[in-house]
Amino acid sequence: MSSDIQANIVSLLNARNSLLLASLNEQNLPEISSTPFLKIGAKFYIFISELASHTKNIKQSPKLSIMLIEDEQDTKNAFARKRLSYECYAVFIDRQDSNWNPILDKFEQRHGKTVSVLKKLQDFHLFELTPTSGHYIEGFGKAYRLSGDNLQRITPQTNT
Repeated sequence: MSSDIQANIVSLLNARNSLLLASLNEQNLPEISSTPFLKIGAKFYIFISELASHTKNIKQSPKLSIMLIEDEQDTKNAFARKRLSYECYAVFIDRQDSNWNPILDKFEQRHGKTVSVLKKLQDFHLFELTPTSGHYIEGFGKAYRLSGDNLQRITPQTNT
């Protein structure tokens, strides 16, 4: 069962090009936004403009949540949409970091030539998001907690 669920999680990740990002603003109020992402191993990468409020939010408070969710057109019931959420810790990756260019090259491979333009803009910043816990919902009564190394331990969630 666990391997089937893991395969479904990978399928959802591969089907999405962007994620929903929840961060806290200066007033400690939640803000949600959307941004393209790249996943390498267990980590997510986002390349975002400092003109967007979520960039400022992440710089002041690196704890955030992300969600990837099945398209409404692909589900029979909006209450039962497949969704994957992670609590994450964000780290800024400086342009001088040896990983910056290789990560942005992979970003461009996945998201196209727009990335080559954005790389030249100094207001765009790269962040590495490390998931610390996660949840996967596959439908009614099919909720799972993700934990352990690289969040590979999948346990059914109960109401207790």
